[in-house]
Amino acid sequence: MNDRNRLKQLFMDAGEVYSFDHLHFKDRLTDGKILFDRENLIRLQLPPGFIEELDFIPEVIGEFSNLKELRLFNVKELPNSIGNLINLEYLEVVGNKNSFDKCLTHIPDTIGNLVKLKEIRIDENKITHIPDTIGNLVNLTIMSLPGNEIVEIPTSIGELENLVILDLNSNKLKNLPSSIVNLNNLKRLTLNYNNLTELPDDIGNLTNLIRLELVENELFSIPSSISRMKELEGLIVCHNKLTKFPYFVYENPNLKILNLSGNFIHSFPNDLKGIVSL
Repeated sequence: MNDRNRLKQLFMDAGEVYSFDHLHFKDRLTDGKILFDRENLIRLQLPPGFIEELDFIPEVIGEFSNLKELRLFNVKELPNSIGNLINLEYLEVVGNKNSFDKCLTHIPDTIGNLVKLKEIRIDENKITHIPDTIGNLVNLTIMSLPGNEIVEIPTSIGELENLVILDLNSNKLKNLPSSIVNLNNLKRLTLNYNNLTELPDDIGNLTNLIRLELVENELFSIPSSISRMKELEGLIVCHNKLTKFPYFVYENPNLKILNLSGNFIHSFPNDLKGIVSL
């Protein structure tokens, strides 16, 4: 690396430096001191073990003003200063639910300042709530929060007009806000392994939805408005408490996969008109 591209200052005892704007550390940070030019970094990944001795991400991370991509592992807490990363487009925080000290329990309200964010992935942590400010992230296309302990979704989620994929698998949801039907560009909604007892009556307003997954919830029925989802190709509602076959699915012209196994339906139509029933 020549003098022109070399970082002037580095993490103490840091690992490999791949380029001036892209750092990936393989070794643990021993003193928690961030020493290099923070304004030039655009991608930062802190792998498992790197902040083990710190137990938190320092507030100074908010000074990485041009950061576009941030990947964190086994983080216990995000500082409020993360809201200063106004150029961030990708945020990933992967936890370890087998260790309470290695997973996130709270998303700071300042997350709502990251208006350029396009993708957020916070997997296998212990988050119970999503802040209302999430509705400010109008450029978000992917929200993936599986394997947490989320009990409710804020009404503000309906403001995410560009959201294409919403993954809330393996949480503790009992219901969904009615505003979720405003996600007009949503194509994939996965809500497997929750405690849902009902869906919003107007969920059929998600007319661009291609796949809807509801495995292992507590649903006794699904709304007939689903028939308005003309782009729907996969409807997975296995292992719930359905007692009647949803005949309105005949009005979904592109439906190819219908999974109703593990329910209490005793009567099925003889002709499923090309639908694969598993």
